[in-house]
Amino acid sequence: MTTSPATTPPSERLRLPKWFLFTVLAILLVDRIAYLFFAAPLPDEGYYWLWGKHPALSYYDHPPLQAWLIGLSTKIFGHSLLALRAPTLLSSAIVVWSIHWWSRRARGTTVEFDFPTAVLVVFATPLFFVLMEIVFHDHLLIALLSLATILTALTFERFLEDASVRKPTLYGAAGLIGLAGLTKYNAVLFAIGIFLAILFVKRLRPMLRSPHLYLAALVTLACLTPVFLWNQANGDASFQYNLSDRLAFDSGSLSRWAFYVQMFFLASMIHVGPLLVSAVVRFALPAHEIPAWLGAVRPFAISGLVVALGFVLVLSLSTPVSTYWIIVAYVPLFPFLLIYFQRRWHLVAHLVFGTAYITLFTINFVIVPLFAFNGTSGYLPGVARGWPEISEKMLDWQQKTGAEFLATSDYRTGSILAFTINDPLVEVIATRKSQFTFWIGENGRDGQDAVILTEPFFPMADVIRDRFDSIEELETFDITPFGMKVAEYTIYLGRNYTPAPEE
Repeated sequence: MTTSPATTPPSERLRLPKWFLFTVLAILLVDRIAYLFFAAPLPDEGYYWLWGKHPALSYYDHPPLQAWLIGLSTKIFGHSLLALRAPTLLSSAIVVWSIHWWSRRARGTTVEFDFPTAVLVVFATPLFFVLMEIVFHDHLLIALLSLATILTALTFERFLEDASVRKPTLYGAAGLIGLAGLTKYNAVLFAIGIFLAILFVKRLRPMLRSPHLYLAALVTLACLTPVFLWNQANGDASFQYNLSDRLAFDSGSLSRWAFYVQMFFLASMIHVGPLLVSAVVRFALPAHEIPAWLGAVRPFAISGLVVALGFVLVLSLSTPVSTYWIIVAYVPLFPFLLIYFQRRWHLVAHLVFGTAYITLFTINFVIVPLFAFNGTSGYLPGVARGWPEISEKMLDWQQKTGAEFLATSDYRTGSILAFTINDPLVEVIATRKSQFTFWIGENGRDGQDAVILTEPFFPMADVIRDRFDSIEELETFDITPFGMKVAEYTIYLGRNYTPAPEE
């Protein structure tokens, strides 16, 4: 009889040499520190920094909790890369603690697992590592749902034991899910997974008769009050953007849909790692036994995976789906997926693959865009380069021309410029709607002159020309780290700004 991987102690089956584990840890720490202190802000990192400088109930692209946290961090630590990215350190600490909680939970059972190795499995997962070091909303979403997973598991465990509702953990989980929703909209997938588990698991279904379940749902919704109020005041702009505008693609055919689905799963294999994806599959298949201490997790972890898969299949009818959009489905699984690796070499391969991927990612954003060796840097690595030089040129031209403000042709360049010169009043004049659209009328720019930065992806356009009496080209230049061209910019002078009629 073959023993299930879940019932063979991973401490024996998957024990790795300490020197190997220390090597992986050291490389990951170097990568994390290098990005933390030396990688220029990605466009969206600068964008969210700006949100923190403009406190509001919510924002156009996402809910506000991440922006509030960045605003608090910069109040405490001042203006620096560390202040910008400090919230990710807090989120990472929460995730490490949650893995430790699960390892203690397994201690003394027949399926223990090693806490340090489990941490390395999680943080050597490329998608997870990147989302936990970049100041996107996902790092906070993951941290909050890691805690919510623990409290939901404890709630389900009590109900499965004696059909009683453990109110502190139920309401705690509801509050954390609400805060996750106040961070990013896709937290709703996690909540739907929990509801479906209660609905379809026979032993959990009686929970539907408890008033506490519905009161807990109200707690979750109450956390989202700032989002509802902001959307009500702004014509449901954020809901419209996330539920319709950003998905406005036309797949056109069944073959295009199949292509989008295939690309999603291929990207998942690369960004999550094929061996970790295999571990997820083994956890989900009923043929593999589940340790007793995971029994309460399985219902909502499986339903969460099903919800995420359905989400991918439906969205692929209209748009390509990014791997990180369903990160919420992995959160309940990450702490203990170590025990579902079948062989020691599988674990070694995952750690080597992930560490290599992460190191290349770090080199790409800290040292030199790797694609530049083929004559192109790719948009993100290229646009994140050369900002001390770019900002110096912009400020020099502002001084020479006497222009009252700086502007760019896209929210990405506007965000990085604003962070680099520590000026939250940089403007963006663009066709694409962004949070800048809601700010542009706040600073009384009528009749003022502007120094304007453009680049080939978002060049000088009528939407900019129409706002000024005249446009004069001042300078075109390249960004060439190590002698390789990674970006090109043109600076213009716009005279006598006039707001658009709708502004």
